[in-house]
Amino acid sequence: MTKFLGLIPDIVWAIAVAALVALGITQSMRLSSARVDYSTAQTTIANQKTAAAKQSERVATLTREASEANRKIEALLASKAKEIADVYVQEKARTEAAVAVARADVRGLRQQLADYAAGTGGTGGSAANAKAGLSAGQRAVALGGVLGTCADTSLSDAGELEDLAGQVRGLQNYWGLTGDHR
Repeated sequence: MTKFLGLIPDIVWAIAVAALVALGITQSMRLSSARVDYSTAQTTIANQKTAAAKQSERVATLTREASEANRKIEALLASKAKEIADVYVQEKARTEAAVAVARADVRGLRQQLADYAAGTGGTGGSAANAKAGLSAGQRAVALGGVLGTCADTSLSDAGELEDLAGQVRGLQNYWGLTGDHR
């Protein structure tokens, strides 16, 4: 057996050199693999950043669209609320006018009743008219007619007023309006 430098047999040197070469190749392969892994990680991070930027842009676009839609809805609701408030005011004025007419009718009917009760026949009663007045039977028939007219008018007016009040309450409940909106 030959000895390298006279101390270590050649076979040991050959095994040591082969082991060092194998170790070098292994380390080189590990380094290449680490570089590939690092490059893959950087690519993945870049892709994630790009995806996050796209997602952020999409969120911003959706937020703008939602804000615009919300603004349109609020404008529409405000417009509808104003329309309802205007209709409410108009219906209230119409109802108040109808009530004023009904009150005038009631005053007229009361005057007629008073005239019939006094025996003047609803003519606005003077003393001469009272003497020429209606008999008790005629007054009863006339009073019955006037009372029937009163009942029909009050039932009709009450029905209309209740219908209008129900509509107004329904609109107020639907739109959340309370109180007097003038």
